[in-house]
Amino acid sequence: MMSQPAKILSRTEPFSLLDQDQLKHIVPSFHTIHTPAKVLLVEQGKPVPCFGIIENGSVLITVSDCFNHDIVNYTLTAGDMLFDMALLSNAPATSSAECQEETRVLCIGSVKFIEILERYDHVKRFFCDTVKSGMQLYHRPLASKPEKIHDDTDQSTESDRINDLFPLKAEAYIENNYWKPLTLDILARETATSRYHCCRSFKKYFSCSFKQYLNKKRVERARLLLTAHGYSVTDAGFAVGYNDASYFSRVFKNIEGYSPKRLCNKNSARAGKGSRENLTSPARFALNTHLQSIIADQ
Repeated sequence: MMSQPAKILSRTEPFSLLDQDQLKHIVPSFHTIHTPAKVLLVEQGKPVPCFGIIENGSVLITVSDCFNHDIVNYTLTAGDMLFDMALLSNAPATSSAECQEETRVLCIGSVKFIEILERYDHVKRFFCDTVKSGMQLYHRPLASKPEKIHDDTDQSTESDRINDLFPLKAEAYIENNYWKPLTLDILARETATSRYHCCRSFKKYFSCSFKQYLNKKRVERARLLLTAHGYSVTDAGFAVGYNDASYFSRVFKNIEGYSPKRLCNKNSARAGKGSRENLTSPARFALNTHLQSIIADQ
């Protein structure tokens, strides 16, 4: 019978793409820890001790500026991954994590986690690509407005500076939740803007509507499942947030110029490798993770 850690990993991308022998090899490195509410799992600026997947409960993630003001905060819940990009570079944590209630986390020490990345290349690529996309987004506003970097007369208002955080918040939230039933109202709430300003800001920073961006993100991930992992059209659509296979096919064709079925036919040798039964939501990427003092004893 499959153990609980093995079940969780088998449902979480990229670990779900490992075969049974590979999964059996990494499972012993994971441990489940129980933490009460208000426990600070990690402090921003301290070493990142581990990688984890929340089994139940919730964790508040915060990023503070040099004045000790929280500029980003959001909550991770069951199924979300606790992952800080600093883990890949042995740098201090980029954020803090605190349990909001009694929480159970399946975790692995940072050293063992890096060993897994080195052993399984596709797992390594998954996390490196996620960090890369985040860094590219971080630099984009600066690259597009170089004249403001050394402009001592810049009179930007506090509202302007808050709006500059919008693309970071929006893209991070969509990246972590694109398979869910997202709406513009939900995104507005998560980015602390009104629906009107959310709509305007989205078009300003991404040059497309929220719906267009979400569909492109979903199709991009579905295409990977279809070509690299042999999922069927129905399973791939279901995995990225489409419950209607026909609607998914129409959206896919509008964006790619051909149907997902045609793509599957080109990869028939791999067809049937994945199934909805083994597939749940893709891994929830959040910019954090951390179980500092608790994992230290393990």
